[in-house]
Amino acid sequence: MKVIDGLTNPTDIAERFADVFETACRPNNPIKNAASQYDFENRLLNYESSSNLTPFTVFEVAKCVDKLKHGKAPGLDGITVEHIVNCHPVVIVQLSCMFNCMLQLGYVPDSFGTGVILPLVKNSDGDTGSSDNYRGITLSPILSKLFELCMLLRFSDFFSLQIFILVSKRNSLVAMQFILLKKY
Repeated sequence: MKVIDGLTNPTDIAERFADVFETACRPNNPIKNAASQYDFENRLLNYESSSNLTPFTVFEVAKCVDKLKHGKAPGLDGITVEHIVNCHPVVIVQLSCMFNCMLQLGYVPDSFGTGVILPLVKNSDGDTGSSDNYRGITLSPILSKLFELCMLLRFSDFFSLQIFILVSKRNSLVAMQFILLKKY
């Protein structure tokens, strides 16, 4: 029977890890966090979409598929890198169309921001009964990762900072990533 921080019930252990990982992702400085949030919300309100965005090409999406790491666990959807790598080429064409719609509409499905957080032992020689000896990894949907790679390929010159935030959503933790743009 697994014992973590004196807990043996799997639900209690899961809640303990949720608390630990949520605490690890809280901002250290609430004032700076509030200022960043205010800045982000102002920028979002003043954002004007450019309707002349160049669509992703099938070649660009295929190039990003080649960059995906093989042998990784799937997200909640059960789709692995190997599914995408070994699919019929028409699927890459359809993914290009979907990504272009998302880019044009400025919409990303909520499922792209949903992941499963798993605890991994930091030091196998350490105390595996202590939650302090674990770190969380997030299993994200592969299509989300592919879209992110396409965005990074296209807009990497504009990205300056990545912030990872852990948010509580319907009694589960969801990892969300925000990418801030450089000021011009």
